[in-house]
Amino acid sequence: DLNAYDPTKTNLDQNVLKNHGTVLHEAGHVRRSIIFTHPATSRRMMVNLSDTHVGIVDIDALDGPVDQSVIEVAPNHQRLYRFGDYMVDEVGLSGEGSYYFQGTSEFRVKRAAPGLDEGEVVAKFNVSRVQQVVQFKDLLVMFRQPIDTTNAPYANLGVEAVVMDLSDPTNPVQRSSVRLPTSYMPYVWYGCIGWGWWPYYGYGGSWAQTDKGLGMLSWNYDQGGAEQKLLFLDLSDAANPVVSSRAV
Repeated sequence: DLNAYDPTKTNLDQNVLKNHGTVLHEAGHVRRSIIFTHPATSRRMMVNLSDTHVGIVDIDALDGPVDQSVIEVAPNHQRLYRFGDYMVDEVGLSGEGSYYFQGTSEFRVKRAAPGLDEGEVVAKFNVSRVQQVVQFKDLLVMFRQPIDTTNAPYANLGVEAVVMDLSDPTNPVQRSSVRLPTSYMPYVWYGCIGWGWWPYYGYGGSWAQTDKGLGMLSWNYDQGGAEQKLLFLDLSDAANPVVSSRAV
């Protein structure tokens, strides 16, 4: 409202803009918004498009916009894992581009059958900041960077492994989480991720499974130089994983 402009006030004290209502699209970054009049109801509507979802909002009453629906049209699939007659579909819910791991991953359990995309989700669970996932027997081991609460510059917080039990895929259970004394994590090939085929810094290409857990070569750097270590995550007891390491 330009009539509300007061030349005696600063730009910070003006009141020419009035907020009637707020529309939130919580399913990713909005790429485009479309405003139109619905041909059947003559109500003003808004359609918001993100990379994965379409959101529809009734904005006929500007002071009270009303969400109508949010439809997932292009899930951000990361990888599939098979547990017997069930598939676990890892879907990125938030984050943009190669920084998807800053958001949340949703793991959707569906029966392994034709038409998996449209299949019923029989169970699901969410884990934040997931960067790499390794399937070990009836477990999914999810690797991520811990949250820094120290505010210390260049703090080496290690890597956190979250252990999910899918021995009953219809009832996933988190058994434990454990801190690994390394900045490396197993590198699992996802296709076109990172710069061409080159893995992100901190992803170890030298790792292997045994009958008891996961072993990995990693490097530690400090002011005294570099040290290579052999690290092992023993998952014999999923509720009490044991981490050991030794210099190579």
